Amino acid sequence: MSYPPTMAHPPMQQGYNYYHAYNTNGYGYSYAQAPPASYYHPQYYQSQQIMQQSSNFVRGMLLGFMFLLLFMFSTSMIMWLILRPEFPVFRINNFSVTNFNATPPVIFTANWDANLTVENPNTKLKVDFDRIENFVYDAEDDQLASSFSQPFSLETKTSQVMVATMSANGTSQLEEGSLTVEKLGKERSSGDVTFSVRMVFWTTFKASWWTRHAILKVLCNDMKVPFVGASGNGNLPFMDKGHCLVYA
Repeated sequence: MSYPPTMAHPPMQQGYNYYHAYNTNGYGYSYAQAPPASYYHPQYYQSQQIMQQSSNFVRGMLLGFMFLLLFMFSTSMIMWLILRPEFPVFRINNFSVTNFNATPPVIFTANWDANLTVENPNTKLKVDFDRIENFVYDAEDDQLASSFSQPFSLETKTSQVMVATMSANGTSQLEEGSLTVEKLGKERSSGDVTFSVRMVFWTTFKASWWTRHAILKVLCNDMKVPFVGASGNGNLPFMDKGHCLVYA
């Protein structure tokens, strides 16, 4: 019996890749082909490592900053609880006005003297008043004059008297004919003039191992000063003297 001749495959051409025809359409690499060498390039891994290290560094910095803030806050709270700092107490002893004249055509003049007792109520903190600036205002919060006082210090549980002196002698904002001078003249004609003394203290609270700086604003408001007859001299009544408000 004879059999039909067997179908023989065409001889394989040398160097021919049967997968090549499948992958010539651009859909990917064939199993017989390796990815390009750049896919495994060491610079790729180096860039990934650098990015990872940068990310870790940033996270570490943020965590360190948060721990630092928490430490500072905790330390401040502990110091506050131990030292219990209190604001100084300011009390008006006397407030007087001399040489007050707001009657045209005379140039506006006035001298103000505020006598205050300053007390340090702290038991563990000394207070240094490094710089002191004083202001006097009228009833409508127009500034009339300003000055500086001498710095001083208060040990724990001590007090001291300070004087704030201010003068107005024809300053530019209070010249004859200004609205402020006219208002002061009308108020003076009624017999009483209301003033406010406000002070700014640049202070330092000190313990042997702790220091804190603070700017204190002291308000001695609405002091109604009666004048004697037609003179330019007035003095704050005893019943209107008292504590001033303190803000930081």
